[in-house]
Amino acid sequence: MPVIGDLTVTEVRASGEDLLVEIAETTRLSPQAVRRRLDGARGNARIRSVFVDEWPDLAGELACETVAGAKAKRLDDKIARVTSLSAGMVAFVLEHASARMRIHNAFDFAWPGKVERDERERYLREILSDQTVGTIRQYDLFADLAEAFALNEHDVRNSLAAHRANKLLKNIGLGGAECSPGEVYVQQLRSNEERMLSLLPKDGTALGNGSLRDMLGWDEDKYFLVRSNLLQKELIWLGKGRGGSVMLASGGMESRQGELLALVPGDGSPVSNASLVSQLGWEQQFYDEIKKQLVEEGLLQVGKGRGGSVFRSLVSATRGPNGRSMVLSTPAVHFSSSANTNQFREHGATMPNAIDVFFSYSHKDEELRDQLATHLKLLERTGVIRSWHDRRIGAGQEWKAAIDKNLEAAHAILLLVSADFLASDYCYDVEMKRALARYDAREAIVLPIILRDCNWSRAPFAKLQALPKDAKPVTSWANRDEAWTNVAAGIEAAAARFAAP
Repeated sequence: MPVIGDLTVTEVRASGEDLLVEIAETTRLSPQAVRRRLDGARGNARIRSVFVDEWPDLAGELACETVAGAKAKRLDDKIARVTSLSAGMVAFVLEHASARMRIHNAFDFAWPGKVERDERERYLREILSDQTVGTIRQYDLFADLAEAFALNEHDVRNSLAAHRANKLLKNIGLGGAECSPGEVYVQQLRSNEERMLSLLPKDGTALGNGSLRDMLGWDEDKYFLVRSNLLQKELIWLGKGRGGSVMLASGGMESRQGELLALVPGDGSPVSNASLVSQLGWEQQFYDEIKKQLVEEGLLQVGKGRGGSVFRSLVSATRGPNGRSMVLSTPAVHFSSSANTNQFREHGATMPNAIDVFFSYSHKDEELRDQLATHLKLLERTGVIRSWHDRRIGAGQEWKAAIDKNLEAAHAILLLVSADFLASDYCYDVEMKRALARYDAREAIVLPIILRDCNWSRAPFAKLQALPKDAKPVTSWANRDEAWTNVAAGIEAAAARFAAP
């Protein structure tokens, strides 16, 4: 007979009084209370979920719930009871985890039976070190931070009080800690990377993922985190094999891009993704990453088909002596100057006549930024612009260095204006001020784009002509596509003015 908690309400109703009495004994409720609860429940609901507060195995009931389900059912308090995490930490994890992820996986760093206390603290350190001071304040994670680093909560609050909201924890020290959270995390990660590298054959022979994991004694999450960092640093390559394998890298990532390109016909005919994955013997995730790089560089285009396909770009593309792509077609505008052109390369394409566009925006406006990027795609395809924003920063890269580098290299800087943009310390005090300084020095164009209605009339950029037409906020237009089309036309006109000889 199935475990009673796994039975549905309909099955219990059909089984008579015996099961009802058993449920009453398990939950310590009266039979009358059990009957009332069952009468009000959906027929396909599991008994555990109907009596979730009273059921002895609360962790087991919550484990397979999805993040989306937990949010909809407001299970925060129950998750906090099971994991012994603060309400703020539970809210933070639920907000940032994938909607389809199971709760026991989203909270695996604190789930009963999954980790020991010292491991729990290590995982907490890793998670919190990558957050900003603002995030700690927003979710009230001071107690969690104190637990992770064995500090007094009062000292943690005092330590963070002097720092700006956009400051990363990994870049500051806490209280009496011997080193900052970031230093602890970086030291651990570097040690793990060195250990993985030391076990790979020096002759370049591939070693299976399963075998290497067994040798290291790591769980899957830890193994693939370290592997991902080494791939980003181009210190290892992915090999073939049924379960996948890795090997010491013998060259840059351009070599792997070349392997893929060599299998795509030069006459522009498409080849399926499945066929390429099979021929290359790569893992799907690695193939997708290399394909994405080639598409961004303008060397491949995405085709149709059930499983998708790729074909050579219509532009005449080749690779220069440094292995990077060079697009030899003539774009619609002529770019005549900028010593910064070679700096703006981190995300891929190197079309010499395009101007470089930098998005400055609040992450709360990410959906609107994506809509704008879609409307600018044709300008990218035709070589008018190259665009960059911080979501193009790869894993393992220093985010501030990448932002500063591309902000300095940009020929046009888009300020995506909203109340959240104006409230963001980093957008306002760092990116916007630097953009205006470069504008005053005649080094770059600055284009304010009003996303949402807000009071920006006193902002330093108010002297500049804003987009869309009449500075009417994009979200206020009856037809939003019309608003974005107006913005794209304004950016194209500005690009032409900047690129004119």
